[in-house]
Amino acid sequence: MRILTPLLIPALIGATISTAQAQRLSFDPSVPCADLLLTGDAGDKTLSAFWASGYLAKTDGKKRVVDQVLIEGLYGVLKTVCQQAPEMSFQQTVDRFAMAQIPAKPTPPPAAAPVQAAPVVQAAPAVVDKQPTAQVAPARPEQPTIAARVMLQKFFDPNADRAALTAALKPTEADIRAVYSDPLANALITQYDSIFKPGIAIGPKPEHTDIYSIETTTQKLKNHDSALRKFPGGYKKVIPFIHGNNVIVRFKFVRAGETLGLAFDGLIFVNGRWVLMPKPWRAIKE
Repeated sequence: MRILTPLLIPALIGATISTAQAQRLSFDPSVPCADLLLTGDAGDKTLSAFWASGYLAKTDGKKRVVDQVLIEGLYGVLKTVCQQAPEMSFQQTVDRFAMAQIPAKPTPPPAAAPVQAAPVVQAAPAVVDKQPTAQVAPARPEQPTIAARVMLQKFFDPNADRAALTAALKPTEADIRAVYSDPLANALITQYDSIFKPGIAIGPKPEHTDIYSIETTTQKLKNHDSALRKFPGGYKKVIPFIHGNNVIVRFKFVRAGETLGLAFDGLIFVNGRWVLMPKPWRAIKE
């Protein structure tokens, strides 16, 4: 993780930090997340992103370059989590986000019930300490990676140019050919040129505050992995044309905690960037 000195922070985020803020070298993650993420100032925003980046690195072992993109993206993600439970401490907010990135373990099949088994009584959970803590949401394996979430989070910014963000997702001919083979690739080049017209924009509706998604790889889809059942049925038609092994995401803009919303498929990481190749089966002539 690249460390930036306090003197570089104002230049990085484009904000002026007062002398008192510049001298604030300590950071208390136990304060309510709302104080830092919902009502905090520019200094709180930057320090929050720095602390969270280091904390996440210890959790998942991934090194992160702390730059303006990471600060803005990570701050936006944590702000969304905090809005769901503003009374949580900042550390609990980061913990909740970190847990959402951990794939859930498969549930083992239930064991056969023994004959005349005694009823099972669930014991009350042990009390660890007397301090009240916020409930941590169960891990959702459908949450996108931090890279995809940071990118998608930009669409929630009310000041964002959604047309420009959408245009940046248009796949090039090289992108398409890196995922699909001919003759489908040729047909998709024409299809996506007609879809990504100047000014077209995707984005959440006003009531949407969260992202729900399913992530897998194109190779797993080709191998008929269980994730294939969670993608639109049309993907079965394009399996013969898939080659390579790229991360592919089906995502929805949803209300917090819900799974139904504005759905998109075909967000693919290829050639070092995210592109959107939706509904590729429509290019197949019956």
